Amino acid sequence: MIFDTPSPRIGLEQGRQATAALQRLMEMRALLAIRARATFRPVRDNQIAPILPCEACGDGGLRVMGSVRSRGGWQRVHACDTCGTLRLFDIPNPPID
Repeated sequence: MIFDTPSPRIGLEQGRQATAALQRLMEMRALLAIRARATFRPVRDNQIAPILPCEACGDGGLRVMGSVRSRGGWQRVHACDTCGTLRLFDIPNPPID
């Protein structure tokens, strides 16, 4: 038998909603370290941003904080609104300033 595994639910929201959801976590060391990078670009208020399920806690959503340049190129920064887990995902094009 073949069982299909459901794909993770992906939601969409505006950047201002993601920022508001992460506001209480902004003092965490990992989030402060990412935001302190010279290449960090916060999510814009009207930017459409995906919400991904958090694999660490299974309860919260990984919301977009912004993007950051790394050795391999640009990455989108997500943080969980429940447990604070930080995840980076490669993006093909750099953010527009």
